[in-house]
Amino acid sequence: MNKQVLIVFLFLCIFNYYSLAENKQWITPSIGYYHDGSNWNTPGVPLETDRAFIQIDAMVLTDAEIKVGTIGITHPDAILWADYNVNVTEVIILSEGSLIFASNATYAAGLGNRGGLVSFADAHYIGVTVNENFVSIKDVGPTFYSQFQNHYYTSIESTIDKITSFGGFFYSNDTFVVNNTNTAFYSYSAFENGYSEFKNSAMFFLDKVICNNAIFEIENSESHYFYQLTLSSSSLLNSLNSSYSFELGQLLVNDSTVRFTNDIVNVKDSLFGILGTGEVIAKNSNLNLLNSSVVIGGAGSLECSENSNLDIKNGTAYTIDQAEIEINHSNFKVDVFENEGFVLLGNSSFLIKNESTFLIDGVLSALNYSRIDIVNSQFTTIGHVLVYQNAKFLVFDCFKLNFIKYILGLADNAVFQVEKSKLQVDGLITLNDNSRLALYESELIIPGDITIQNESTLYSENSNVLVQGSILSESMILSNNSIFNIQGSLGTRSGITSFHNSTVNVNGNLLVLGGVLLSTTSNVTVQNNVTVVLGLVLAQDGSFIIENGSLNMVQGILHLNNTQFKNSHGVVYAADIEIYAGTTFVNDGKIVLSSNIMPSNESDPSSTDFKLENIGEFIIEAPSSNISVPMVNSGGSVDLKNNTVYIKQYSQNQGKLLLKGGFINSDTDIVVSGG
Repeated sequence: MNKQVLIVFLFLCIFNYYSLAENKQWITPSIGYYHDGSNWNTPGVPLETDRAFIQIDAMVLTDAEIKVGTIGITHPDAILWADYNVNVTEVIILSEGSLIFASNATYAAGLGNRGGLVSFADAHYIGVTVNENFVSIKDVGPTFYSQFQNHYYTSIESTIDKITSFGGFFYSNDTFVVNNTNTAFYSYSAFENGYSEFKNSAMFFLDKVICNNAIFEIENSESHYFYQLTLSSSSLLNSLNSSYSFELGQLLVNDSTVRFTNDIVNVKDSLFGILGTGEVIAKNSNLNLLNSSVVIGGAGSLECSENSNLDIKNGTAYTIDQAEIEINHSNFKVDVFENEGFVLLGNSSFLIKNESTFLIDGVLSALNYSRIDIVNSQFTTIGHVLVYQNAKFLVFDCFKLNFIKYILGLADNAVFQVEKSKLQVDGLITLNDNSRLALYESELIIPGDITIQNESTLYSENSNVLVQGSILSESMILSNNSIFNIQGSLGTRSGITSFHNSTVNVNGNLLVLGGVLLSTTSNVTVQNNVTVVLGLVLAQDGSFIIENGSLNMVQGILHLNNTQFKNSHGVVYAADIEIYAGTTFVNDGKIVLSSNIMPSNESDPSSTDFKLENIGEFIIEAPSSNISVPMVNSGGSVDLKNNTVYIKQYSQNQGKLLLKGGFINSDTDIVVSGG
């Protein structure tokens, strides 16, 4: 049989099938049985191809399975009570007619719709509770094999061991109620401009679910999605004491609101997106994402509160375009996929507050004007934290230790601010491109190094900074009323390093390779060497102590103003040293002077409020050296070698003076009273 003949044959079969169909009308008022042929306008029970209409006030009972093409219930008081299966192609209910599915003691009836469209027009009901104004299904699980459309009110209520199934396209634009039963949607489902309620039930969606300006109330139920759930156009989902699972698909909240309360939400191998003005609010709920990604954009928001848990395992998270995440008295854990991370972009914000916890195993990146706030909470990052492109990371009132395992990197006008909190960074801290790390009444612990470059700033106020590595600055360090304990070295290459009302302990070397080191009303103690090359060191109203190393002045300048300078055991290889009035310069180690020690330009040359005291070894190396301040040798040795030196006033109460050269003194006496 060729193709053309086959098409003609099939057409004739279909035409013959429908041409044989007969319209049958119920004629018996009150009560009668469907399978009693005398109840129909033409004798005989409607056949599978017929169209059966109940157009009068009647109760139609069943004593066997119904097989018919179309059932039409068009009278407001008409009822079809089905105790057995109803196998029908099309159901038409007009006016307020009722189709009631029940069950007898031994047989659970069901509806099998094997083709065509099941349509419930305006002002009609389909339901599962026995009600004279409803189409009711009780204790059964009907299956709709083709399309199902609800335009007014659909209610499904049954025992929890039954399943009502929708095999074809499901559409509802009005009220849809499910209570105490199981419902399966095998094909594309759409909810639009209507209200849906699910209570004490289980729902299974095996295809796409689209919700447009729809409202959902879900309570004590479970929902399973295996493709996609999209809520858009101001849809609302309110959920209480329920559970959700999403697998191999997408959960998209677009310009809509989802509220989870006391819920459990599991997302696996899927995308969780909150877009537009969408918002997801979780209270005392658990949101678990496995092998999944979270994307929040376009002013979307995610809020977890009241002991909620948000757990992303082996996944990624992105916020863009003014998106927001808020964790309030809750827990947020991110275990990212491979080298992926949690990335904030486009002026988005991330707030953790009110005794919450945040743990990320991976990279946390705040970029492009985004902002992270940690308030009265605790965060732990087992990975890098990168704050770039005008982004901000702020930590406030966090009394538990906050931890970054690897690098804290700031660049491109970024800000990382810690206030009344504790922070430990186990890797490196790098500041680049006008970025700023600021500490206020806080504690910073870093076993590694801090590097400050390109007009960046490390600022500390009323804080403690413990650096087990070194600090290298090519820009700016500002300290006010703080304590710096540096186990390694402190190096400045350019810029300004300023300590005010502070205590600075450097266990390694202090290297001033350029720029300015300013110490005011501060105590600076260096265990090893101090080297000044092309730099300016100004110490005022405090102390500057070298415990074991040397002071090597190479073309640099040391200004001492009302400051105690003490060289305990090391060597001072000195270029010009300027001493302000009120300053005490004590050498308990060794000074090799190759230039001058003089009052500063701002000091009165006639003042005697200077003190240069030698307890250690003081060697004049250059023949033209001048010491233009009073000098006291109190038990050390002063060796002029073969040089003739000007010393404004020399006195010695003990110690040793080696004179191979000579003094040039014209205005004061040389007093040696001991030694």
